[in-house]
Amino acid sequence: ALREDALQVLLQSGTDHGAVSARSAAGHAVRLAEWCVADVDTDPAAKPDLIRALEAGRGLVLHAAVTARTVTEQLTATGHADLAAEWETAGGADRLDTAGLPGAQDIRLPGDLRRRVIEALTSADHAGHLLGAPSVDEVTDALARTGTDVLAYLVPSSGERGGMAVLVTAKGAIEILRLPALTVDTAVSGYAKAYQEWANADKATRPAREAAWRQQLSAVGAWAWQVAGERILTAARALCHDGTPRLALVPFGMLSIVPWHSAWRPESSGRRYLVQDAIVSVVPSARMLHDVATRTPLANGDVLVVGNPADNLRWAWLEADGICRELYRDATCLGVARRAGLPGRPAPSGRGTPAEVLDWLDKHETTPGRLLHLACHALADPSHPGRSSVGLAGDRLAVHTLLERWPTSRLRLGTVVLSGCTTDVSAYNYDEAFSIATTFLALGARAAIGSLWNIEEVHTSVFMFMFHHHLTGRHPDAPGAALHATRLWMLDPDRRAPDTMPDILRHRLGTLELAEPAYWAAFNHVGV
Repeated sequence: ALREDALQVLLQSGTDHGAVSARSAAGHAVRLAEWCVADVDTDPAAKPDLIRALEAGRGLVLHAAVTARTVTEQLTATGHADLAAEWETAGGADRLDTAGLPGAQDIRLPGDLRRRVIEALTSADHAGHLLGAPSVDEVTDALARTGTDVLAYLVPSSGERGGMAVLVTAKGAIEILRLPALTVDTAVSGYAKAYQEWANADKATRPAREAAWRQQLSAVGAWAWQVAGERILTAARALCHDGTPRLALVPFGMLSIVPWHSAWRPESSGRRYLVQDAIVSVVPSARMLHDVATRTPLANGDVLVVGNPADNLRWAWLEADGICRELYRDATCLGVARRAGLPGRPAPSGRGTPAEVLDWLDKHETTPGRLLHLACHALADPSHPGRSSVGLAGDRLAVHTLLERWPTSRLRLGTVVLSGCTTDVSAYNYDEAFSIATTFLALGARAAIGSLWNIEEVHTSVFMFMFHHHLTGRHPDAPGAALHATRLWMLDPDRRAPDTMPDILRHRLGTLELAEPAYWAAFNHVGV
């Protein structure tokens, strides 16, 4: 049944159709995982099967997007060169030729190319990688390649059983933690409701709604520590080497909206957050982690920074201009500098239109693009994930446009940073983990930084400058470590601004509540 779920998603010709087809997959996977857990005491094979079950329901749309960009090489390698050429010629499109049919010029009929491709690949896929889930060996390989100590699947409770965390270490150990209070019924649903009320509030009620959401953010952080965070950290320390453990979390269902790195406990000196004891990343699946880990690291390559392209963000140009002038002096810088009361200069290379960004990305089908930074508004579309977009000069750039631009090829990208709001939110189907940020992983990026909620502009600019300060300094080409260092800097009461920080940001530091989770916990790292 799980293989059939994967097949149905792979057969879809569009992102939104794939998301609809994937809706049942996570439920099937969790049910099978429950059976595996029940068998653990008597069946030694149940633990590996448990991991395969959990993986089988995760990120199927992303898997389909990744697969589409490697079809040509897979077909060629398995002796289907003619079909590979047909796929390339069609540009991955799966449409019948309706030329000459009366009244058919506006009709898009599905063809059979995609089905023939999938049949050819599955017949040659004896290991089951295309439709099946990764083995434990493949999961541990992904962890070893990325320097991750523990992968933790977080599964909320249902009416039939309590919640659980399933931990896999880089050495292949598997541990099941029973977490009866890991549910989405109270703390998580209350947090989600408060966020929606804040996001949809009018100008008059927005301050009160934001204050209520912040209270819920604090409450869900305390809950996260009590129901899961403490036990996961304790187990990770016991399972891995000495030092700060590196965790990759795979949260199921609504647990994906929880900023787990901000789970906290009270201490005499104040709050102690999980991020102060562990390096925390979120991944769509171990399969996706393994895929990005096998991509070639890009120590060099072009840099594109886009700031305030739609001329609607007060601080975004300063953010972009600052990191270009101080940290990436050879970067291409696009955006709009003109803003009343702010110093700046015209963007040297353009306003930051969708065409300019797409043209830059086009170059990196063959040559490396080390970094793409987009400081602009973003919009996550809960009902149509393919329509989620970033706001550029003159128009929006949507997810489906990105995926359709390179249907059969993978871009050579290092890190993509999306400092706009809700760029790592997958509200339509949480278990698909399909967001603007993960779209760039599907396109070929090794890592992406995205956000879970709206953040005030000046706080975002400070955070992003420090992130790039760490990425270009002590943590070159290690965005997860750079993000961790930035979180710790925001929490440090004795923090100091580096000499390279623009004066306008430096002068605001004393007035900002940088240690508040609302300002540092929004950003997730996905990928390597």
